[in-house]
Amino acid sequence: LQAGVALDTLTLRGSGAVEDLRLEAAANGGIGRASLSGSARRGGNGLWRGSLDALEAAPSLGATWQLQSPASFAQAGGARWTLSPACLASDVGGRLCASADWPRQGLSVEGEQLPLALAGPYLPKRENGRPWFLDGGIDVDGQLRPAGNAWQGHLRVSSANGALRTSARSRRDVLAYSGLALDASFDAGSIDASLGLDFTGEGRID
Repeated sequence: LQAGVALDTLTLRGSGAVEDLRLEAAANGGIGRASLSGSARRGGNGLWRGSLDALEAAPSLGATWQLQSPASFAQAGGARWTLSPACLASDVGGRLCASADWPRQGLSVEGEQLPLALAGPYLPKRENGRPWFLDGGIDVDGQLRPAGNAWQGHLRVSSANGALRTSARSRRDVLAYSGLALDASFDAGSIDASLGLDFTGEGRID
């Protein structure tokens, strides 16, 4: 299948009526594999509600992510939609959650103790062909919401400390930092950001 992304297999299974539907989907290809299952039902008032019961994404490069528990969504009237916290956990640690009340409160995203190791597979290899080792974790808090005919939001990224090493056993840091704090506010036309970061023994960025 070619629709912007090359897939070896794509399977869709649906059951029930159009207004009371159960759906399962799975895809596999060179970029990895993914699967999901959920349901959607239209009530007597004409509004939709349902749940995402399972979701797994395993890219060919990087960590595997899995939905921790079912997340419900609902049409609350007109163009308003809500999503209960949908939290994905990776097989190397940390979790990423999203919730929404759109357009009233917008979309919120929270990342808790996301390991820097998640970025490891995407770094270029060392000269000897071996991978770099990343130690540490980050927290992420972001929100996106409508503002008139446009949008606005904020993003905060923080990390107590982190290091780049040649291996997990190495006691020498190629690069190390502490006190990372990134705060950014943005809209359709501008970004206002501040960054604070201490490089261990090498100075500070403000």
